[in-house]
Amino acid sequence: MDPVKTDGHLPQTRFPARCPTICLILVAAISGAVGFYSGRNSFSPAGHGEIAPIPPDSAPVESKTQQAPAPSKIIVPRDAPPATDKPDEQWNKLTSQPRTRMRDNQILAAIEDFAARDPKRAVALALAQTDLRQRLDMLRAALRGWARSDPDAAGDWAFSHQPIIDKCDAATAVLTGAINNPDAAIRLFSRLSQIDPTKTRELGDSLIAAWSNNGDFSRAVAFAAQGDSPYRTEWLAAAFGEWSEYQPQTAVAEAMKLPNPDSRQSAVQSALARWAQHDPQGLAEYSLSLPEGQDKSAALTESLPSWAVNDPAAAAEWMNQQPSSPELDQGIATVARSFDGKPEVAVSWAESIANSQLRSRTLATIVRRWNDSDPAAARQYILTSTNLVAEDRSELLTGLGGDN
Repeated sequence: MDPVKTDGHLPQTRFPARCPTICLILVAAISGAVGFYSGRNSFSPAGHGEIAPIPPDSAPVESKTQQAPAPSKIIVPRDAPPATDKPDEQWNKLTSQPRTRMRDNQILAAIEDFAARDPKRAVALALAQTDLRQRLDMLRAALRGWARSDPDAAGDWAFSHQPIIDKCDAATAVLTGAINNPDAAIRLFSRLSQIDPTKTRELGDSLIAAWSNNGDFSRAVAFAAQGDSPYRTEWLAAAFGEWSEYQPQTAVAEAMKLPNPDSRQSAVQSALARWAQHDPQGLAEYSLSLPEGQDKSAALTESLPSWAVNDPAAAAEWMNQQPSSPELDQGIATVARSFDGKPEVAVSWAESIANSQLRSRTLATIVRRWNDSDPAAARQYILTSTNLVAEDRSELLTGLGGDN
C-alpha cells in the first residue's frame, strides 16, 4: 500500500485504489457560631434553639424512617463533647498546625478513623468546623468511618431530615465506608432505596463508583448485573467504563460475555470508549484480534478518531498497512467526519474509504459543512470530484443552490 503523505500535522491521506450525577450537592448554610457546652447532652448553635438528636450508639437503629424534626433543627448524635474536648493529643497537634493540603488530608484520615470508634464525637467535630468546604469534607470522612462499624446507623443519619449535606452526597460517603463488607453494603443500598426510591439510580452509581475506586471491578459489575432493576444497563455501562480505565482489555473481554444483547452492547461500547480516551493506538491494535463484525467496527470507530487527532501520521500509516474491510471503512469515515473546521483534511481521509457508497455519503456530509465556511470551494469540489456518486452530487447541487 502506498505510504500516506503528510504536510506538517495534517495528513494528506492516500490509499491505493482499493479505497458516553452523582447528584448536585445541596448544602444548607448554618448560621451563627457552633458551640459545644460542657455538661450538656445536646449540641445547640446560638440562636437555633434545641437540636434534635439521633439515637445513641447503645440504642439499636430502626430501619423505619424517623419522624422529621422542625426545619430549623439539625440532627447530630447525642452526647456530643465540647468543642474544646479534643479526642487526643494527635488531634490537638493537627488542628494547631497552619492549614495545608497535607494537614487537611491528615485531619480527614483522623476523623474517619475516629468515627469508626466514636461516630458521635467525630460528627460533632466535623460540624464544629467553621470553613464550609472543610466541614463537608470532614462530615463525609466521619460518615465513611461510621459506616465501617455501623453502616445502618450511618445510613439512617444520611437519609434523615438533616439539612447539612445532600442525601445522595451523604449516602455516597456511607456506601464508600461500607464496601469492605459487600453484603452489608448491598443491604444498605436496598434499604435506602426503599426509603426513597427516587434515589435508587444515584445510590447504585455511588456503590459502583466506590467499588471501582477500590479496585474491586468484578464486584461492581456483579452488583450492576443483579436483579431486574430498570437501571441495570446504565449501571453495567458505568461499571465496565470504570474497569476499562485501568484494565481495558479485561473489561472489554468480560463485557462481551454478557448474555443480554442490550446490556452487552452498552457495556462494550462504554469500555471501548473509555479505552480510546487514554490509549487509542492500543485499542486499534487490539481490534485486529477481533472477528469481523460489530465489535471490531465499534473498536475502530472509537479508536481511530482519537488517534488521528493526536498523531495523524502514525494513524494514517497504520491504516495504510491494514487490508480493506467494512470495519476499517467505518473507522475511516468516523475519522473524516471528526475533522470539523478542516474540510480539506476531512476530504483527504474520506477519499481513502474503499466502499464507494460510504465514501460518497461521507464526502457529502463533509461538503455540507464546508459550504457553511467556504461556499465557492465546496461547490467547486462538488463539480470536479470523481468520488461523489451521481445521486449525491445532484442532491448536493440542489440543496446548496447550484446547477447540475
